[in-house]
Amino acid sequence: MKIGIVAAMSLELEYVLNHLQNVEITSYKKAQFYRGRYGNEELILLACGIGKTNAGVYTQVLIDYFEPDAVINIGIAGGLSSHLKPLEVILGTSFSHHDVRVDQMLHFFPFIDSFLADEKLIKKFAPHFDEKHQGKIVSGEGFINEESEKLRIIETFNPLLVDMETSSMAHCCLINEVPFISLRGISDLADASAEVSYKANEQRAADKVGEKLLKVLKK
Repeated sequence: MKIGIVAAMSLELEYVLNHLQNVEITSYKKAQFYRGRYGNEELILLACGIGKTNAGVYTQVLIDYFEPDAVINIGIAGGLSSHLKPLEVILGTSFSHHDVRVDQMLHFFPFIDSFLADEKLIKKFAPHFDEKHQGKIVSGEGFINEESEKLRIIETFNPLLVDMETSSMAHCCLINEVPFISLRGISDLADASAEVSYKANEQRAADKVGEKLLKVLKK
């Protein structure tokens, strides 16, 4: 199986990249793609850059150039649920843009307010997560570190996590009919302490996601 692994930043790919065999690097469209093997799987790794535009554009480039059978997003995110703590890993089962009005998504293309993770991929990954670590991820063009914005997002979407890329990747995969799922580690709690927590936790949270991904792929 050929799987595209997309993260925003290189540090989010490091754990997986360090466990690949026979890695080949391809430079294309101002990005580097790392192609290698992990067990029976062929993986293509890409750091797309921060933000929804980069995420959407480079997910499309990945699909067009490498034709993966599935796309998996990995990386870090802000936790929004009171029962979540930094360094926990979440399986994203649905995705939405928190910086686009819900009625706009429903009344204009793509005529849905959430993008769903692929059912077959959920069946593969869900047994490795308890129920409280599975749920919705929302994305928008901005780092969330204000309580008022955090509460708005929670009240509108009731998600577990907030980040800046996943919904655009899911949106792109929906249009291309490519199976998609996301695994994100919690770096911060999207509050006034977010910037300090993020810097302290980003690498450890990213590595925990990479470790979880490879554990599932191995089985």
